[in-house]
Amino acid sequence: MSLSIDTDPSSLVAGSQGGMVNDEGDPLVLPIGPITRSRAKRYGAAISLFVQAQITQELHDAAFNKCCEELEGIPRLLMLLVACEVEALH
Repeated sequence: MSLSIDTDPSSLVAGSQGGMVNDEGDPLVLPIGPITRSRAKRYGAAISLFVQAQITQELHDAAFNKCCEELEGIPRLLMLLVACEVEALH
């Protein structure tokens, strides 16, 4: 899991106070200028949500991959059952 911070200057525009403001509203981009308590809380909350979403996605991916691995053997089992059924009919 890697955290990338948008440092592309093209996504930044000059704000009304002369500071740089992220034009896309990405809460994971640190604001330019003084970090107030309010900004720190919002940024901390955004990072926490991002980390929680990443962990949830990784757990989902791991569970999905495990299910896929378990299902790989199903076609062979079905072929074996069909073969046994056909053999029993003869």
